[in-house]
Amino acid sequence: MIKADYHVHSHFSGDSKEKPENIIKYAMSKGLDTLCFTDHMDYEYWYEPAGMFEVDVPKYFEALLQLKEQYAGTFNVRIGIELGLRDEPDLLESVRERYRTLVNEHPFDFVIGSTHQMVYVDPVYPEFWENRTQREGMEMYFTSGLKNIKNNEFFDTYGHLDYLIRYASGDKAQYNYRDYAELIEPMLRELIARGKALEINSKGLTPSYGTNAPNPGREVLMRYRELGGELITIGSDAHVADGVALYFDRVEELLKEIGFRYYAVFENRKLQMRKFD
Repeated sequence: MIKADYHVHSHFSGDSKEKPENIIKYAMSKGLDTLCFTDHMDYEYWYEPAGMFEVDVPKYFEALLQLKEQYAGTFNVRIGIELGLRDEPDLLESVRERYRTLVNEHPFDFVIGSTHQMVYVDPVYPEFWENRTQREGMEMYFTSGLKNIKNNEFFDTYGHLDYLIRYASGDKAQYNYRDYAELIEPMLRELIARGKALEINSKGLTPSYGTNAPNPGREVLMRYRELGGELITIGSDAHVADGVALYFDRVEELLKEIGFRYYAVFENRKLQMRKFD
């Protein structure tokens, strides 16, 4: 059983209203022993209101440190952050330096680096897909992702590698690794070379997305392992309490079938390996 969820959002993210303690209680009821909050920090997010995805860091630490102390000895509360990496030429350096400063100045347990926005737009919104095919959008996303992996050294795992497919136009069931191998494989190689983990994000299994796979899915994970990739983190990307650990049973089965025997957790930015029970 996977007993740690390392991608969870609370009301400190602009797209969640869930109280952190509700999330902890639900995680405990599901048999977990560890949960890492990874609320959004997306500097220069394009959508209004400004700052909607920027964590109030002092209040974030105040609330979570209190819960960490409250549940000490009973449940492990970890404090992480999900950074929305950017590669637009006029934002790359300034946003990168802000993230680097943020991570260096605060005692996070864990840092996710994710690609959300490209060309100043998040593909969760229809505006991104205007006049773009699924193929064009996916190529843009993977190209941006590789740049973000190369340009940013301060994250521990790369989040939801093919997140874009959740919101893509066209027949999402036709998406497969082989069609984009020349773009995805360099990302996997770069993560391995840099000692970064790859996140398996179970939210992709949500039926409404129509993909029937986590992010990333079987073929990508198989290739990652063939290339020598061993470091994986597992997260639900929950934004409500009952989303915690959702579909973890299916993720565990998949990972074991591929040959993974361990998953990574972090405390004080230090890697720990856990064996699947």
